[in-house]
This record gives sequence, structure tokens and C-alpha cells, in this order.
Amino acid sequence: MQAVKISVVIPAFNEEQLIGKCIKALKNQTFPKKDYEILVIDNKSTDKTAEIAKKLGVTVIPYNQKQGFSVTKQFGVKQAKGEIIAITDADSIPDAHWLETIDKVMQDQNLVCVGGTVLSTEDEDKLVNLSFVVYDFFTKVNQLFGISLIWSPNMAIRKDAFMQVGGINTKLKTSDDWELVLRLQKKFGIRSTLYTKVLHVKTSPRKQKKLSAIIPYSLIGVVNYVSIFILHKSKTYGVPIDIR
Repeated sequence: MQAVKISVVIPAFNEEQLIGKCIKALKNQTFPKKDYEILVIDNKSTDKTAEIAKKLGVTVIPYNQKQGFSVTKQFGVKQAKGEIIAITDADSIPDAHWLETIDKVMQDQNLVCVGGTVLSTEDEDKLVNLSFVVYDFFTKVNQLFGISLIWSPNMAIRKDAFMQVGGINTKLKTSDDWELVLRLQKKFGIRSTLYTKVLHVKTSPRKQKKLSAIIPYSLIGVVNYVSIFILHKSKTYGVPIDIR
């Protein structure tokens, strides 16, 4: 069987409304189809998530041992065949050049993990989209100081590096993506990770549209930013916020 260069891992739980758009975007990449695989890791969905994914012709792998985003991602990466793992969310839409750009950026062998811009799928909602733009600006400033605020809708990582640091810390309930970046930098150096403006993904603004969700979500982010990137601790706070 032809080896793939990139494995796309999509953790999914009850995403029948949005996962179709995500998969279609991934199937219409400018990157050669023979060079990548798409894995949907179905985490105990009770809706038509798995059925939709199968109909669209991608590989669906059930993960039923435990409920949770971090454990599902961890399981998915271990199933992947690619040297590079591209991770996105089931409610996200990577642009048409996403995989091609990941491949080009990671020609730099010093890089083990990259990420980039995430904006809202609802462009017409200027206020909501502004929150994504502000975050993107904040991440670009942080990158100047070697802080890579890479998050899971738009992340790519070398599988061997992922395994060398023990993968995702599944004991964490929030910000496991940031904490993974911290451990990668500790092992491979501060320049081994990169947040770059050339990688583009759009994601559902579900959390950002609800005041009851965005306030605790933002506070959790600030606290975990301090814990991980200022204090350099593998410890995060808060509980996941699920808005569907």
C-alpha cells in the first residue's frame, strides 16, 4: 500500500450538522490525494456523524473507551499512518491549500509542530469574527517571543515527535494543545514550533456567540496561558465548554 505523507485526524462527537463541510473541504485539497488520508475518530456519537463521514468516503474509526476530546485525539494520532499528523475539528473548514501549505512549511526539518490562523465560518457577524482576529493578532505577537499558541482546529505535528513526548496529556481537561506545544519546546527547542499566518482554517463560532460561554472560555484561556507559557507548568484549569 502506498504510504501517505499526511494523516488528517478529526475527533468528532455529535457533529452531524457540520462535519460534512469539514470533510468536503479536506477532500478538495490541492495536495495530491494519494499523499494523505482522512480519519474521523467517532467518540460515541449518538447522531449521524459516523454515517455522514462514511458516505463521504473517509475512514471512520470508533473510539468508545472514554468520552473526551483529548483522549480521542490521542487515539486518532496513534491510528494514523502519516509522518505528519494534521489535526482539525469536526466543526472547522480548512482552506483548499491547507495540506499543501503544511507540507511546504514542514520541509524545515527543525519544525516539529506548526499551526496558524483560525477565523469564524460566519464572516457576516463582524463582532464575533473580531474576537478571532484579535486572538490571531495576539498569537502573532507571542510568536515573536517564541510562544506558539497553536490550537487544535489548525495544527500539524510530526508523529515521531508527538510520540517522543508522550503525546497529549489526557489528564488535562482544557488547553491540552498548548500544553503539548510546551513539552515539544522543552524537548526540541523553542524554535521547533511555529504559529504562521500562511495556514488558514475557519471554525464554528458557537462558543463566541454565547455570552454564557465566551466569558468562562476566555477566562480559562487567560489562566492557562499564564500557567503554561509564563510559569511553564504542565497544569491547566477549568472544564471544557460544549456548545452545540
